[in-house]
Amino acid sequence: MAKFLSNQNAKGIVLKYYFGNMHVKCLENMSKKFIKSPNLPKLRAKALEAILWHQKKAHDIIILSASLEIYLIPWSKMLGIDKVAGTKLRLRNNIITGHIDGRNCYGEEKVVRLKNLYGNLNEYELYGYGDTVGDRAFLNICDHSFYKKWPDR
Repeated sequence: MAKFLSNQNAKGIVLKYYFGNMHVKCLENMSKKFIKSPNLPKLRAKALEAILWHQKKAHDIIILSASLEIYLIPWSKMLGIDKVAGTKLRLRNNIITGHIDGRNCYGEEKVVRLKNLYGNLNEYELYGYGDTVGDRAFLNICDHSFYKKWPDR
């Protein structure tokens, strides 16, 4: 009989394998190099257009992602975005344990994080963009949701 791992547990295994017992400064330095690398996949032109449109409208922008905050935060700052909710690494004495600190920011957890930041989401007009199954719970609560298709601005 096949036994399936939850997204949380599978990610924990991968994180422990690659980053367990690594000093956080080492991964921070690797992250800084990664986000400046010419090999970093480029943000879709339509995605960048959407970000710029929201910035011009002075909308509050938040990146919700299952990716690690350790590289999402510096990457988002390059785009002028200060709010990030991603997957956090658990540390012990600045050493990465290889475990997730809290929940993987995936699926319903994205909605939980958004509610923790903003409270009653019904008070806001939400625009949401996503391209994975893990985005669906978030997109379902948005007033304007775009799944794998970016609007023309």
